[in-house]
Amino acid sequence: MQYLALTLFAVLCLMGIARPLWALTLLLVMFALEVALQADLDLFRDQPALANYIVAGVVLLATITTLLRQPRPLLGHTTSALAIVMALLGWSVLSFLWSPADSTLPNEGFNIIREAYPYFIVYVLLGPILVTSIGDWRKATTLMLLVGSLVVLSIVMSPEFSVRSGRIGIGLDGIHRTSPLAIAQMGGMLAIFGALSTGGRVTGLQTAVRVGAFICGALLALFSGTRGQAVFALFAIAMFLPVSRRLKNIGSYFSLVGVGAVVAIGAYVTFNYVLGQADTDRWQVASIADATAIRQWSFFQLMGEFVQSPQAWLVGLGYNAFSTLEGVGDLGYVHNLYAEVLCELGLPAFVLLVVLFVKTWKASLALFRRYREHPAERSAVAILMAMMVYQALISTKEGTLWSAWVLFTFALVIIRLESRAQVLGDLAFEEEQALLETESHESFEEPPRERLEGGHPA
Repeated sequence: MQYLALTLFAVLCLMGIARPLWALTLLLVMFALEVALQADLDLFRDQPALANYIVAGVVLLATITTLLRQPRPLLGHTTSALAIVMALLGWSVLSFLWSPADSTLPNEGFNIIREAYPYFIVYVLLGPILVTSIGDWRKATTLMLLVGSLVVLSIVMSPEFSVRSGRIGIGLDGIHRTSPLAIAQMGGMLAIFGALSTGGRVTGLQTAVRVGAFICGALLALFSGTRGQAVFALFAIAMFLPVSRRLKNIGSYFSLVGVGAVVAIGAYVTFNYVLGQADTDRWQVASIADATAIRQWSFFQLMGEFVQSPQAWLVGLGYNAFSTLEGVGDLGYVHNLYAEVLCELGLPAFVLLVVLFVKTWKASLALFRRYREHPAERSAVAILMAMMVYQALISTKEGTLWSAWVLFTFALVIIRLESRAQVLGDLAFEEEQALLETESHESFEEPPRERLEGGHPA
């Protein structure tokens, strides 16, 4: 297992250049895979940005491939949704004209943006272009089940990783350890993919891959000690199970949820016993209450400052103004995307964020209505919707506007796919199905289906 992450990274990079969906999968697992690479090789540990540069190069080449091969490749990308994201990020930069944040300190003020803008290019400007249809996304979900499971195995089974204070990670310099947040987010994401993936010919292999992905994801989320990701992933799964497949009755729904919870908890207890790393302090009521109290205190501190400054209602306090409030210590930022946008960027910016979410939700519902009678596509749409909710919930407890890249990526992908489906019509979907049938050996495909009713190509 020592070099599993390195091998997987190399394969994803090589395949990603020619096959954009592999590059998209690389983007989704990048942060967790980067942690695994740091455990494998000192090169990645000594040069933390190396993997990021390689991924950026692969995504750029994959984007060029998409632009050259796909008809109307920018259709559905250059939309009002992209304009909203760019407006929010642009306003945050402009707000430094009146922000009290100290940009001379690391991880504060403009330094946040200076370190994060490459992710904006990769996740916002390039990433959504890599998927051009619901069929593309369906194949990406299958690839994600396999790749994500291997990433989890490279972390859980690596001797370099250990559990301390309920968090899995590796030591970087004898003092600092890798961030558990990337690991936790990857775990929750994979659990969602595994639980909601369905459709196609149901074989033993497919079932094993899906169940294995769910168990691997749940294990990683639990071992990370990041409670929010585990709870939010479970919530998203429970919420979108009825969307991903037709359920006979309410009893079958609760049965699926119950079995999934038992399997995840059972696997966690078993691994703790086998590895001798039981450490559940972070799941005790007192620990959860303390963490919640800190988040609430941060939220009300920033809100109090915002309410007392009427001019900030329009233009905001200025990005990262939270870092200058009395008593915040080394928190750095408010750890709540919505409070950050409202208080530091102002009411108009917050309205833009709400508009983005409304547009995404409407596009999600339109995709569901379009593909609800097609099991594999319906499942793929449910995963998109669940991931959007999952990322939105995570944003209530961690991260900043300039780190919500996966949230923005899924929002833009959902809107892009619905926009393309509207314009290209159902004929493009049918042609794609015929093509996929000839490539069934490459992924889990279902037998030919009847034509969709209605819809015409533009």
